[in-house]
Amino acid sequence: MEINFPVKADPRADLLVQGRLHHPYDYLGLHHEMQDYVVRIFNPWASEISLQMSKATFRCNATNNGPYI
Repeated sequence: MEINFPVKADPRADLLVQGRLHHPYDYLGLHHEMQDYVVRIFNPWASEISLQMSKATFRCNATNNGPYI
């Protein structure tokens, strides 16, 4: 299953890329936001990232907005 997710602008993403985000795991990883869950991954050398769950695998391609998903 391939899903393209929209990328929202977040100032923490810019700080992360610049190496100035003091607590990156407050931003990266699995987080519950509003009524949804969000997974953020940072791997600037990846062209694709896969998230495998018990019943599905999600793949995200790198975007023009940066090396983060």
